[in-house]
Amino acid sequence: MEIEYGEIDYCAITAAGNGQTVVVKSTARNRWPTVATRLSPLYTVACYLVRTLLRRANQGKTRERAVFDMSTTTDQHRAEAPQQIRCAVITVSDTRTLDTDRGGDTLIELLTAAGHTLVDRQIVPDEPRSMRTAVESLVARHPSLGTSSTEPVDAILMTGGTGIGSRDQTFETISALLTKTLPGYGELFRMLSYEEIGAAAMLSRAIGGLVDRTVLLTMPGSPAAVRLAMQKVILPELGHLVREASK
Repeated sequence: MEIEYGEIDYCAITAAGNGQTVVVKSTARNRWPTVATRLSPLYTVACYLVRTLLRRANQGKTRERAVFDMSTTTDQHRAEAPQQIRCAVITVSDTRTLDTDRGGDTLIELLTAAGHTLVDRQIVPDEPRSMRTAVESLVARHPSLGTSSTEPVDAILMTGGTGIGSRDQTFETISALLTKTLPGYGELFRMLSYEEIGAAAMLSRAIGGLVDRTVLLTMPGSPAAVRLAMQKVILPELGHLVREASK
């Protein structure tokens, strides 16, 4: 038996002399001995299995490293994000008032309990012009602009008007205002909604994104939907969103 050392990456089977001569070579970073000897043809199968296992192991380690690096980066960004976000709340409704806006009350309760600040609250009719005027006035208060004498606004949270009724126009109005969309926000909200209400989740047209550097997220007006959006999607990432939007 002749033993040589090489890098393990592949297996080559050759015929030499009057018998089967098996030459094993490979490219793994670990150095294994290269064996040249007269063996059974079954060694071909063994070589193939070794090569396959090595490649799968290396691919698994690569994926694990990528997931670890992504998780570490996300955790670092969260740690660097502002802990107190200045938010404005807009309720879109033709009928609700401050006394009957249970969805808005739920949103504000969860927002302040998480340590964030409410700097403005409005109820506007389900009309594109009213929504557009309210959003644009709040976007003008972003701290990066420094043009407003009132308290700055980092994020706008909207409830109501996200369905498919004839008066539901939040989706169309906000879509036209967004300078960057966050498709994952609506997708994630509907996925979580599906777990609670089934296929009816498709009726929600919640949307999110940025208007210049201001974060804007919409959600249905029911307290249950507001609670789901806030607890599962918005509050865990609100500071992170504002950090990235402000770059």
